[in-house]
Amino acid sequence: RRAPLLLALACAALLGRPLLAQNPPPRAPGAPPAVTQQVFDNGATTIPFFSLGDSPLALSGPARPGMFMSAVGRRAIAMATEDGPLELWSWPIKWLHDFELSFRIPKYTAAIPGRSVATAVVERPEGITIEYTHEQFVKHWLEIHGPLARSVPGIRRYVQSHITGTRTRADVPEAEMAVDGIAELWYDDAAALTRSAATPEAKRLYADGALFIGRIKTFVIEEKEIIPGG
Repeated sequence: RRAPLLLALACAALLGRPLLAQNPPPRAPGAPPAVTQQVFDNGATTIPFFSLGDSPLALSGPARPGMFMSAVGRRAIAMATEDGPLELWSWPIKWLHDFELSFRIPKYTAAIPGRSVATAVVERPEGITIEYTHEQFVKHWLEIHGPLARSVPGIRRYVQSHITGTRTRADVPEAEMAVDGIAELWYDDAAALTRSAATPEAKRLYADGALFIGRIKTFVIEEKEIIPGG
């Protein structure tokens, strides 16, 4: 009996930087001012990609859920977590409380919470930049990573399920699991999975995944068929 392996792939991709949120706006030499442009029929705006210039003092790393960060001025402070809500004060006024970003992209019916696609944080003397990415992740997963699975011995079936929206129930609380997709890898049995994972082809697949997958949750499951397939 085949034992499928399900991988829940978080969409915190590590490649590409299609969208940037500045806090505060950049002041690096040569950096152009931020501008907005209409991208949707309803008049919503976005900040297009632009270079922040080079800084020898920049520190960068992956966005860590729940990790506190701040940008402090003489009479103002912006406080947030690296993946979550923002609070903004300019004494004595509190301008923002629990401010969060969400993104809408073509072909997706639901807005994508910013906390689920925050991938990296760059800290510079002039401020902090949070980087978000989504479409590069999907493109790499489908066009580069997927074909690598074809050469891995022992994989009987490989399916990518790309998340296009969510549904909730009023009688059951929603689980906190922000993922961009689920990959199913089917093997004849657990021993076949172990042998397959040790092959050079599988190691190439895993190495490629480390280039663009930010977080992952793996389940090893056994099917219990209730309604037989046609």
